[in-house]
Amino acid sequence: MLPAGRDCVTVITSRTELTGLLVDGGVRRVALGLLGQSDARVLIADRAAGVAEDDAVGELAAMCAGLPLALAIIAAQAAQHRFPLRTLVRQLRSEGRLLDALDTGDVRTTARAVLSWSYETLSPGAQRLFRYLGLMTGADIAWPAMASLIGTRSRTLLAELLRANLVEEYLPGRFRLHDLLREYSAGLLAEETEQDRLAACTRMVDSYLHGALAADVALKAQRLRITVPPAGPGVEVPAITDYLSGLDWFAEAKACLMLGRTLLRQDRQHDAEGMFQSALRLFREFGGAAEEADVLTSIATLHLLRWQIEDAAAAAREALSLAETVRQLNCQAAALRIIGRCDLERGDHEQAVERCTAALELYRVTGDTEGEAAAQRWLGTAYRKLGRWDESVRHHERSLEIDIDLGDDYYVAVVLDQLGLTYVAMGRQTDAESAWQHSVAILDYLDHPQADTVRARLLKNEGSRSGTEPR
Repeated sequence: MLPAGRDCVTVITSRTELTGLLVDGGVRRVALGLLGQSDARVLIADRAAGVAEDDAVGELAAMCAGLPLALAIIAAQAAQHRFPLRTLVRQLRSEGRLLDALDTGDVRTTARAVLSWSYETLSPGAQRLFRYLGLMTGADIAWPAMASLIGTRSRTLLAELLRANLVEEYLPGRFRLHDLLREYSAGLLAEETEQDRLAACTRMVDSYLHGALAADVALKAQRLRITVPPAGPGVEVPAITDYLSGLDWFAEAKACLMLGRTLLRQDRQHDAEGMFQSALRLFREFGGAAEEADVLTSIATLHLLRWQIEDAAAAAREALSLAETVRQLNCQAAALRIIGRCDLERGDHEQAVERCTAALELYRVTGDTEGEAAAQRWLGTAYRKLGRWDESVRHHERSLEIDIDLGDDYYVAVVLDQLGLTYVAMGRQTDAESAWQHSVAILDYLDHPQADTVRARLLKNEGSRSGTEPR
């Protein structure tokens, strides 16, 4: 059926990519993706003319995830529906199984049957991988977790799913299924024994666990951490070798993992509190004074973010006492730094300098550069409050150097904000505005709510040029 010359053109359609054809010259590949939201709405509205309601049409389009067949079936049902489309939306949502709702009774047009045609072209191993993707709990999945599901590192099976358009690699190394395929995949899990499902799920969780531990080591090697057994057979552990790859892993895995310190960085305080309280309860129940102290410093940090100064100081003092008992220098340093921050907020700036200096010395002993940056940061603020501008700038600039080396964008923005305040107090208005502009750009990039606070400082300074320190 291939064309014999330039005057003849053949259109070939396939559920798979037909990569082999692209080897020959003159073949042009046109990938047909899912329909966008606007096109999906048009399809439903056109076929259900006269009964379409904008908000209901939008919800129906979203349910179908852009799959043309699903949209066509839903549109046909909408056209035949005697009640408002909102009623159809409520029915579909209450049933919870959209594939059942897309059963037309005709094997040629039933969504489950059509999906099965692609599934049945797969090898037994690729079919098994697709079934196990029904165990996904997050919005997407990375290759190490996917490989752990089936206990093999071979990408051949994944390549089959990609060619059959049963999964999408929407970011390098990260894969997702639209909702209909996820429902179809989960329904096929019944073909696996309960023992096999449990084993697959355990391998996937182990991959996340060891990935989190490796990333945590890369982010802060000195941090206390629990001891876990080695990864079992068939578990693929992500390759995390440095600070930046650790940050990337946490950023990519946030839909699957809810880690307390990561949640704090995202300003998700309520979720972080639940994680910290659970950790504290477990360490108190099963022992581990050093670990308990480590969690208490995180709880103290959360109190600081909420401006609960006395609660923060109390948690930090408890952490310091435990850390001194077990001679855990890093926790001692963290607790001292937090107590110093509380002194700063109470207006006891000399005491804040003393405590943060003691923390800085301990961080240098342990080699904790991240902790050193934090101590330098608050020393800079304390010296600004004391009117010792040059010392303030020196400490903030050292903190900034460390944060840049670590690739810690959030704290780079925080220090720039603090430097801006010091520059204003020194009368260096242009330097202050430059620091705040860079801080706002970073915080906007991180989608952090603190950007509005810094932006307000910048606008106030640009408007007034008063030379007084903003509060």
